[in-house]
Amino acid sequence: MSGGNGSIKLFKVFGIRVGVDVSWFVILFLAIFWLSGVFKSVLSGDGTVAYLAAVATALLFFGSLLAHEFGHAIAARRAGIGVPRAIEGPQPAINAVALTGDSPVNPVFLVLTFLATMNAVILAFNLLPAWPLDGGRVARAVAWKLTGSRLRGTLISANLGKGLALLLGGLGLWQVLAGDLGGLWWILLAFFIGSAARQAVAQTQVTESLAGRNVIDVMDRHPVTLPASVDVVRADEEWFRRYGWSWFPVVDESGRFLGIAREQEVRPASERPGLGSPPLISEMIDPGSGQEWRVAETEPLESLLGSEALARHGALMAVDESGVLRGVITVEQVRAALKPSAM
Repeated sequence: MSGGNGSIKLFKVFGIRVGVDVSWFVILFLAIFWLSGVFKSVLSGDGTVAYLAAVATALLFFGSLLAHEFGHAIAARRAGIGVPRAIEGPQPAINAVALTGDSPVNPVFLVLTFLATMNAVILAFNLLPAWPLDGGRVARAVAWKLTGSRLRGTLISANLGKGLALLLGGLGLWQVLAGDLGGLWWILLAFFIGSAARQAVAQTQVTESLAGRNVIDVMDRHPVTLPASVDVVRADEEWFRRYGWSWFPVVDESGRFLGIAREQEVRPASERPGLGSPPLISEMIDPGSGQEWRVAETEPLESLLGSEALARHGALMAVDESGVLRGVITVEQVRAALKPSAM
């Protein structure tokens, strides 16, 4: 399951976004294809029942994984942190299914037996001290405690994950070379574990590079602002046409950030003939932009890495405790802060 960018959103529960990577559909197809063959041999060649049982098993299996991940997500939400996720393949349960032999088997019993076996196997497998498994997270916490370094703790756990990936990949390759295509599951699982381990190291290095740095450390302290008391004609002439920008932050007489005014709204209003004085910029502010574009100047840079508002707008307005606009921080400035030369 995935909650990050690039995933396909399935639904949202209790404010928690549930999505899957494109590769999940490939895994689902392979799981159904593989289980159909296994179940067909167990169910005395009944292909239709075997296929339906395989579909039900695959969906219920991933549903159990989803329930497991929800436990992580809810706990992380309460603690104010994020929890990476992983999907384990169903290969280890093949021996349990094969134990049924040639005797008549109830499809419902077969599905429940497989699911129970798989969840037991995953429970044991998930306790291995290798990232990104739960046991790997425990190992990182212990290493972090002993070394006093989050990065070193992650490196130790990630290296264990890489070692496990090599072991599983080697096992899968040996099975494939021996004619057992079931080894492809081990290879696929090794790929996911290895990728997650490398990603954990990279993410931790990024976090470490931003440690102790806030928005105020990298923001532009001299933003061009648009007074709320200016009318749209003057704003169009002296701000939008002069600078060529598509939007400006609007501030009141005390410098407090009120929201964003856009060229697409201001220019038509300035060119529209009418009686009386032209409308003021305070009337042209985007609804909700006063909050959506706002960030505290003391906000840690690390928290902006997953900011949807920053990614969508390209910039945020940094304000102090009184709401006074103190600067502008852009995506480019955050990226520059990640480079070694900027540290």
